[in-house]
Amino acid sequence: MTCTTAGLTWVGDRWIKTELNGFLQWARTQNSLLILTWVEAEDASSDNRIPLVFAGRIATPGRYSEPVNAYRLLRTLEDMYHLAPTGRALPRRSLN
Repeated sequence: MTCTTAGLTWVGDRWIKTELNGFLQWARTQNSLLILTWVEAEDASSDNRIPLVFAGRIATPGRYSEPVNAYRLLRTLEDMYHLAPTGRALPRRSLN
């Protein structure tokens, strides 16, 4: 049972607010980045949408419509830290 099907979305919301708020406030003043994402659904349909949040001083606020998956996120992090792309992230492009 997921939080949303059980009507318990507020539990996750409260946890994020209480547990991550301190780091988020710190990240906004440092050269740091908080990345918050959810696990993708098991199906591979085009409606397989998950939230992805970047927060911190280096993040640009806004809504982005480009498709994202775990491999593009990995490629972005590899590029940020000047690491060689690995595995299935190799042919992907970084997030803008």
